[in-house]
Amino acid sequence: MHDTPDAEELSFEQVVERLAQQTLLPVNVLPRDAFVARRIPGSLHLPLRTLQDEAPLKLPDRSLQVLVYCTGFG
Repeated sequence: MHDTPDAEELSFEQVVERLAQQTLLPVNVLPRDAFVARRIPGSLHLPLRTLQDEAPLKLPDRSLQVLVYCTGFG
């Protein structure tokens, strides 16, 4: 996890629960082909290369907690 003041590490169970409660917005930062192949239903696609510019425009509800996800390294 990155050293971000507001970042919180969630367990799989916490993610599932918050998705069900609709209090968590999954944001996939993978390229389009990987997003299509490995998306969480209801997730928003914001490729990492455009994240900084597009996030303020495309994140619809600023009160939702955002889960940014991608594949691991190696």
